Amino acid sequence: MNNKITKRLFIYTLCFSSFMTLVLTALQLNANYRQEVVNLEQKIELVRFANMDNIKNSLFSFNRQALARQLQGMLRVPNIIYIEIQDEQGTVVAQAGTPQVKNILRNNFSIPHLSQDPSKSIGSVHITATLAGIYQQLWSTWLVVLASQALKIFFISFCIFFIFKWFVIGDLVKLVDKIKDFDPVEDDQLIFQDKQTNVTENDIFDRLVGSINSMQKKLQVSNQELHSTLEILERAQQVAKIGNWCWDLVRDVTTWSDELCRIVGISQEEYDGTYEIYLSCIHPEDKEQFQALTKRILKEKGAYHEEYRLVRKNDGAVLYVREEGLVTVDANGNPTSILGTIQDITERKKAELSLKENEERFRTLVENVPGIVYRCNLPAPWKVQHISEDVYALTGYPQQDFLQDKVTFGQLIAAEDLPLVEKEVADGIAEFRPYMVEYSIHHADGSRRFFYEKGRAIYDQERNPLWLDGVIIDISDRKRAEEEKSTLLKQLLHAQKSEAIGTLASGIAHDFNNILSSIMGYTELVLLDLPEEEATYQDLKQVYAAAIRARDLIRQILTFSRSGEENKMPQDVGLIVREALKLLRSSLPTSIDIRQDINMECKKIMADASQLHQIVMNLCTNAFHAMEEGGGVLSVALQQVRLTEADLVNDNQHEPGDYVRLIVRDTGKGISPENVDRIFEPYFTTKTQDKGTGLGLALVQGIVHRHNGMVSLKSTEGEGTEFTVFFPAISTDCQVPQQEDIRKVLPGGSENILVVDDEVPIAQMVKKVLRQLGYNVTAFTSSVEALDCFSKDPQSFDLLITDQTMPGLVGIELIQKVLQIRPDLPSILCTGYSSQVTTDNYLNKGIRKMLMKPMESKTLAYGVREVLDGE
Repeated sequence: MNNKITKRLFIYTLCFSSFMTLVLTALQLNANYRQEVVNLEQKIELVRFANMDNIKNSLFSFNRQALARQLQGMLRVPNIIYIEIQDEQGTVVAQAGTPQVKNILRNNFSIPHLSQDPSKSIGSVHITATLAGIYQQLWSTWLVVLASQALKIFFISFCIFFIFKWFVIGDLVKLVDKIKDFDPVEDDQLIFQDKQTNVTENDIFDRLVGSINSMQKKLQVSNQELHSTLEILERAQQVAKIGNWCWDLVRDVTTWSDELCRIVGISQEEYDGTYEIYLSCIHPEDKEQFQALTKRILKEKGAYHEEYRLVRKNDGAVLYVREEGLVTVDANGNPTSILGTIQDITERKKAELSLKENEERFRTLVENVPGIVYRCNLPAPWKVQHISEDVYALTGYPQQDFLQDKVTFGQLIAAEDLPLVEKEVADGIAEFRPYMVEYSIHHADGSRRFFYEKGRAIYDQERNPLWLDGVIIDISDRKRAEEEKSTLLKQLLHAQKSEAIGTLASGIAHDFNNILSSIMGYTELVLLDLPEEEATYQDLKQVYAAAIRARDLIRQILTFSRSGEENKMPQDVGLIVREALKLLRSSLPTSIDIRQDINMECKKIMADASQLHQIVMNLCTNAFHAMEEGGGVLSVALQQVRLTEADLVNDNQHEPGDYVRLIVRDTGKGISPENVDRIFEPYFTTKTQDKGTGLGLALVQGIVHRHNGMVSLKSTEGEGTEFTVFFPAISTDCQVPQQEDIRKVLPGGSENILVVDDEVPIAQMVKKVLRQLGYNVTAFTSSVEALDCFSKDPQSFDLLITDQTMPGLVGIELIQKVLQIRPDLPSILCTGYSSQVTTDNYLNKGIRKMLMKPMESKTLAYGVREVLDGE
């Protein structure tokens, strides 16, 4: 330990040995731990294998006592502390032991079905084992492992230390002592004259001695070459127009090279070796600057450089020069001399001034261009060499960010447009033509801007592209105008489609409602005559309920075409969804599995029941069509959620609060991205002609919006589609009105009523219903004949009930002609649909009340009584 090298080597050996001991100990303990864990997992697997059949039989037969005994038996296995059995819904049916959350190993095993079908299971077994025993064993052995590793490592390391010390460090010390006082320049004799060695020998110290001798010979040769180098340097100064000088501050003497004399314009004979002679060559306008430079460098005492002008002595020419120098100091820090060079840079200065003038003209031209003028490197992302200041106004990023490579255009261009831009630029370069392309970028403020770019590549003599020059113009206003035009066109087409739907709906509403009127009316009449205990009575009630549903669906179609009225009331969405799924189950193939998660505790919503039913049917039907070929899973979920302002940050139409959320999800083919934006358009469909008309989802969206709700979809091709509908929940606990009993006593009377309807079954049905209520009824199927009968005896009738759509005279015309004869006669207009009469204007036409077909007996009875009583 008699030198620093040995001490450091000893310390390094000690530290390395300690570190390796800790590392190897940790690796050994980790390997022991892993082996113990593997043994424990094998033990758990044996327990599972030995008990799985008994557990499966007990669980399948619901024998909880047998399960408990089996679990207690399994707990007797060492290290197993807790066992839990769950059924296929995840409910715990049996458990034993004490569960822990720390230092445990938990394995889960599926309990297969008795059919041995691996895809089916009747539950799962969860076995938990403690790792405390393993930790205890490792803690008890760590000291032994550490000691054994330390003994091995320290023994090997210190053996290597002593070997290195004896065979390396000793010889190295001897070698240092020999060359300590050697001067390789002045001493011609070799320092190892007595030890000539071959550098190719294996002994490293012999090779080192040989290398030192060889280096000494090379240095002697270098002294001879130095003089030749000085001559070359002088010629190089002439070529580069650089002269060197030295100012001895102690003696106040300067020494110039020949090239410096030529630059200044004096000969070596004229040069007197003083500072003043050089000062006299300084341009008068720069003399003060030069004197200030001299004072500064003597004060700062370091390297410096400066540019100024000289007036050449021999011809008076003005030269630009660059001076670079270094101040040397003594041990006390006092300057002793200044060494430096003077270079004639006149030609470069003239070129710089010309270039500056050209750049100024170019900058003025660029600033007047309406857009961004640039020059950038190749390839993408096109690092900018030059870019005009307008880039800040158009992109939101300052000019310096582009010049300093903080931002590139490749980063700003929209991802979907970047491949097109790269291709167009690459094609333009390859075809030696200008490139022109339109694309969008992401502005710094988050907005999207549209640009038009035109440019071309600059090539070298071998036609290799060097850089790109071009101009970029903002066309966002033009693009927005084009988009607005396209949007207006889409809205016009959408309106035309909606108008066509309305025309179609109104065209079929009248005839279909007449058919339903006969079905409902005669069904009610039969029900009134049948005892409730007969089976036929219950069958006819189902017919009557179906007719009511058909009536509501017609009203729903009219509502979609904005031709009808909605019947909103508090609705329990869960009941409606379950009813719709029951109807669907019988019509769907068994290859489609319906999974439902319906929360029956959800709040009610204000809605039309038939429209809610239609939403569920349409969404589920779409899901069925998506999975029709290969089958799949139809999932329907209903929950109550609370939406906050953060959830509705991009929605200005809905308020935070409680909502009922309906989710319909399928595992079908999914919807392609190009069709997602059009999926709610009327008449748009991806189905075949025999499976869809394109109205279902448009109807769903219309209903949801009229209920102040929200609808959205997520779809991935090949994975499926998910529709989510939100309805605002109502806060009050309103009760849903129940359907009244058909046999409820209806109000009647004895007045004379004139009934007119061109449909014979409807006229006869209304006549029969009113007669059962006690009225005297005269029925006609021709409005002209009814008017003729009324004209003969106007006072014999107390009320006119007429259909709207009839040949000859329509209902409104008949009522107006009747009122001309007898102005005080009350009238009721019945219609399935009419664009001429609505609830807003029928009073202006002399009509006391309007009833929509098909109508129930109670509706007719109360309506007649209301009009006759003048209410």
